Amino acid sequence: MDLKVALKFVNAEVFKYEKRNLTPLEITIFCGSWAGNTYNQIAKSSEYSFNYLMRDVGPKFWRLLTKIFGENVNKNNIQAIISKRYQIKSSLVQDASVTKPQSQKERVERSGLSRDWENAPVQFDSFYGYQEELETLKQWIVGESSHLINLWGIKGVGKTALMREIAIGVEAEFDFVIWRSLGSAPTFDNLVNSLRDILRIEPNADKKDLGMHLLTKM
Repeated sequence: MDLKVALKFVNAEVFKYEKRNLTPLEITIFCGSWAGNTYNQIAKSSEYSFNYLMRDVGPKFWRLLTKIFGENVNKNNIQAIISKRYQIKSSLVQDASVTKPQSQKERVERSGLSRDWENAPVQFDSFYGYQEELETLKQWIVGESSHLINLWGIKGVGKTALMREIAIGVEAEFDFVIWRSLGSAPTFDNLVNSLRDILRIEPNADKKDLGMHLLTKM
């Protein structure tokens, strides 16, 4: 299993249970242990002391992963356990994707709904983590009809992937699903005009008539 994939997976699980990302120190221990390095080797390649890593941070980190994954995780078995957990979770997500997206697609096709994904990212073959967040977003969007939702997070934690997944998950609930990037900073008028044909709105319609549910990331 690739280190980057493993690190992203573990970070997602830590965020799910602890509502935080891995600290730089935890990442140092994880990467060093994944490579099979001793605490002494990890200390020499970092700014941390051997005793601090071995007697303080290390044990706390392994207890955290043990709690999250439900089995004893330590420096010696980290690769085996994380690889196994990743395979299990990936297979569950892939199994679910075999039926769920097809069912949603059939509902969309039968209802003749309109979709415009423009420059949306390609859907991932597998999507793991953030299940609690997906359920919360679905409740806000479908159950509570929230019109504007902002997703906040540092770069690389999966905000775009999460937006893509929830958009697919709720698309059958709406007549229109439109994906737009505001990276080029379009004016409001230009944005509205680009949506008129999709929404089938007359050119002289009041902008206030554009009732939409917006999911944005920051």
